[in-house]
Amino acid sequence: MDEKHLSARLACVASLVPAGARVADIGSDHAYLPAALVLDGKIDFGPFLLENKGPIFKKKWQEYLQREAHVIDQMQKAQQPPVKKINEINEFLSQVKEAIADDNR
Repeated sequence: MDEKHLSARLACVASLVPAGARVADIGSDHAYLPAALVLDGKIDFGPFLLENKGPIFKKKWQEYLQREAHVIDQMQKAQQPPVKKINEINEFLSQVKEAIADDNR
């Protein structure tokens, strides 16, 4: 079993996930489910909360960080920027960056 070949149990769960959903895999099956969902294009990313975050985790979160940075940039350029929302996003992005950095230590 891997992210390209799910067990019957995980394939059943994957079939229940709607396109565009947010999925968190909390320490189950080496993140095969969210990785498979990302590869199938059902989700954009998945916060795979594992001890050893692999390359899929890092790549998808780095792509997410880039997209969010673009969103924040556009919000800040607005005539009346939504400061509270920008601060919320920045706080979340800081947490993601910290999680990625912790894995590199």
